[in-house]
Amino acid sequence: MLMIAVLLLAALILIATWHLGTHLVSIIAGAPYVPSSDERVRMMLRMSRIQPGEKVADLGSGDGRLVISAAALGATAVGYEVNPFLTLRARAIAWKAGIGRRVDFHNQPFQRAPLGTYDVIFCYLLPSLMNQVEEKLERELKPGGRVVVNAFPLPTWKPIAVRDHVYVYARQ
Repeated sequence: MLMIAVLLLAALILIATWHLGTHLVSIIAGAPYVPSSDERVRMMLRMSRIQPGEKVADLGSGDGRLVISAAALGATAVGYEVNPFLTLRARAIAWKAGIGRRVDFHNQPFQRAPLGTYDVIFCYLLPSLMNQVEEKLERELKPGGRVVVNAFPLPTWKPIAVRDHVYVYARQ
């Protein structure tokens, strides 16, 4: 009986540490973890018009929903996330979904992500970071590349489509 109590307490401590760690890292990194709803993910995927074989990146990939969903559509998908707890969670979800070999998650800020080879970039970051995102995209995004932004638009780019605060841009 004592062994069961110890195991339950250890499990509780582990869960609390995981939960607190996820939020603490987000607070320190300056960006809270706000997951997109499944409906929102589906809408962003439809608006992106991903084709099988395209390369997709998600800046601030969180729990990996967009990355995993893009890979399920036949894309090669990569997530960039500063929170190591979320990166581990995304990898676990991808393996559980059976696509762990078709996705990749990097525990690093979007500023260090090489974006030049991607066809589609997803982004759900704070408004204070959108200038940096736009400057990086101007330097690195290849012609014809598409950007799908959730909630906070790029400061000067003109979207080619807007629906319910999702903005789609195309690089000329």
